[in-house]
Amino acid sequence: MVQVVIKWNKLTYNTELDTSQSVSTFKTKLQELTGVPVDRQKLMAKGAWVGTLKDDADFSKMQLKEGHQVMLMGTADVVVMPKEAVVFIEDMTAEEKAEKGVVLSAGLKNMGNTCYMNSTVQCFRHMKEVREALVPVRPASVGTSFASFLRDTFVSLDSSVEAIFPMQLVSSLRTNFPQFDQRGQNGHHMQQDAEELLNVLAQSIKEGLTAVEKDYDGLLGVAIEEQQSCQETPDEPQVRKTDRLTKLICNIEGTIGRQGSSSIDHLQDGLKLGLEGTVEKHSEVLGRNAVWQRKLRVASLPKYLCIQFMRFFWKATPESADHAGVKCKILRKVSYPETLDIYEMCSETVQAALRANREREGKLMEQELAAKRAKTESGDAVTAAGEA
Repeated sequence: MVQVVIKWNKLTYNTELDTSQSVSTFKTKLQELTGVPVDRQKLMAKGAWVGTLKDDADFSKMQLKEGHQVMLMGTADVVVMPKEAVVFIEDMTAEEKAEKGVVLSAGLKNMGNTCYMNSTVQCFRHMKEVREALVPVRPASVGTSFASFLRDTFVSLDSSVEAIFPMQLVSSLRTNFPQFDQRGQNGHHMQQDAEELLNVLAQSIKEGLTAVEKDYDGLLGVAIEEQQSCQETPDEPQVRKTDRLTKLICNIEGTIGRQGSSSIDHLQDGLKLGLEGTVEKHSEVLGRNAVWQRKLRVASLPKYLCIQFMRFFWKATPESADHAGVKCKILRKVSYPETLDIYEMCSETVQAALRANREREGKLMEQELAAKRAKTESGDAVTAAGEA
């Protein structure tokens, strides 16, 4: 170890130089000391080496003495001050923690069988573009009034760490849409279907965004191409038409009640089943009603894709004297992936647009697998050599 004096600009540093180490190691030490990056450093020391120090030089072969002066030339990195002052979590208020997202999101309290509403509102809350589009909406009609209450509820949730009572939103919902104000025999509000509320929210948001010239369909609308072909005669021309939906249907019931039976356990299977089916309609060729095969495909993808799990079905009760049937709920568990692949559900035009990225991702996955395989084989070879 040799004690040296580093002269840099008008500053002087006393430090130790280990002559057994490399030049790059010493330069790294000087970077920590002065802030001058290694690639900018130029070192000169009279009597120790000639000119600037080379990276492959050997300190042990130099005539370095105690107190030897080393001249450092180079510009240090400039430390940029942060644009915003650093605030520690411990110093934040509850509202600031909520706004910065450092705590769990606030919830909505149940106001009497309103879980269907709370869950649906929370889904819309996380649609950034929808929220931004709702900001300028002003109450002028039923739809825009409800949309503005929805926006205000989002704001209240963002600024709170405690669950809130969505009183104005619930009151507006039950006043403007009486089907959600139904009460049972005990006088309490009845449980409602989240899908029915989704339709109301979608229509209200659409009306609210139309009032401020924002495009709802671009965010949540799904363009559908439908093809119908008669199953009883090949002479009947195919029927093609387009439609626009706000959601896709996952048929949980499966094919029970049709030819054969099968249950739906996975989201993709239910979606495929919901995009195909049969319908009875008139055939000009046969001159009567016939069975037609329906095949639907997604013609354009929205920013956010809403999917309805079709959990309710109508069960006839011919043995009952006071009602013809009851609404039943399917309690089957249906799994779903974190990333949904709907390639097979899209039209040929959309598939062509998606194919390039899918092929690129497939090649990258193959390369990663090949690299992992090569690394594993290399490791096995080294292990075998070591054992030998």
